Amino acid sequence: MLKFLFALLAMSLPVLAWGCGGDSDDNQAEDSADTRSESEKPAGEQVDFEPVGGGDAEALPVSEVVDKLTPSVVTVLTTAIDPRSLGDPVPVGAATGFVWDDAGHIVTNFHVIESPTLAGQPSNDIGITLFNGDSADAEVIGFDVNTDVAVLRVDGFDDLAPAELGSSTALDVGDTVIAMGNALNLDGTPTVTTGIVSAKGRTIDGQFFRIPDAIQTDAAINPGNSGGPLVDAAGRVVGINDQVIRATEAGIPVEGIGFAIGIDTVNPIVEELIENGQIDRGFIGINFVDLTQALAQQLGLEEPRGVVVTDVIADSPANEAGLLAEDVVVQIQEFEIESSGNLSTALLQYRAGDDVEVTVIRDGSEVTLTLTLAERPQE
Repeated sequence: MLKFLFALLAMSLPVLAWGCGGDSDDNQAEDSADTRSESEKPAGEQVDFEPVGGGDAEALPVSEVVDKLTPSVVTVLTTAIDPRSLGDPVPVGAATGFVWDDAGHIVTNFHVIESPTLAGQPSNDIGITLFNGDSADAEVIGFDVNTDVAVLRVDGFDDLAPAELGSSTALDVGDTVIAMGNALNLDGTPTVTTGIVSAKGRTIDGQFFRIPDAIQTDAAINPGNSGGPLVDAAGRVVGINDQVIRATEAGIPVEGIGFAIGIDTVNPIVEELIENGQIDRGFIGINFVDLTQALAQQLGLEEPRGVVVTDVIADSPANEAGLLAEDVVVQIQEFEIESSGNLSTALLQYRAGDDVEVTVIRDGSEVTLTLTLAERPQE
């Protein structure tokens, strides 16, 4: 039966999505909006804030938002050794990041710093250029492929201006947002674009990651904008610009559909990367797919809610707890599981050794099992 279910999955219409990291050779980086924060806080300190959104924030003129955030926006440059250049390093990417704290931490997308030759690993040579033109080599503190987040660090700067953080959860559809970034690696100040929150709760799909609770916006996001801030009308970072859809696989053009990773997703990832250098998610031991409408019908379910277990890994926590293929996972502890993105978010809250209750739908009835999470096996 599962083979038939997988066949149904292939019938959905996919779209072509691009990360917006810039390529300095092809000059394909694109525009975003300039949003960095300096005012209302001493440099280097994260500022306590009231959640922004729903029209309760005092909106600033776009020019003031730009002035506020420009000192926090940085250019992220990666280089690699090209055999054709007799061993000399050559630029391979130019994108964006922003200052996180006064300890020199810089936040960007992982795909911005990913090695062009080793998938899933960072480049060996990464540089940061501040808004005033100062530059330095950057150290990789940690990265999380699953959420496309990376943390770098630069030393030797005493006057860094950390961006002020907002809340992606507090945003409402229709709220004004501003994007800023190193579009096309153009000289001068970052490129600024404006738009609205077109939708919330989207899922970003990548080669190695699936990110839930993303922000959809019509603010122009182009190559080079990856890793840059998406901010609200008060100049607070509410997301990291990550991806844009240009066309469907059938070649139908698509306009004004960009995505940013919500800052409420990013925040705990960054803090854990700074503290531990990696993300240690609890391991259940299942393979799964999202429950589509077609799959729900085949399984006799009324709504497409949850993820379908396609395989249970031998000797895993799921196997020991009694999870079965074709179980539909709908809840882990207090987290409702609507999709695989929710599952990833839930597992981020727990560590190896934690006991969690997993609720599944099996043969039309809910069954709750308790399992003890394990450490994720080494790839």
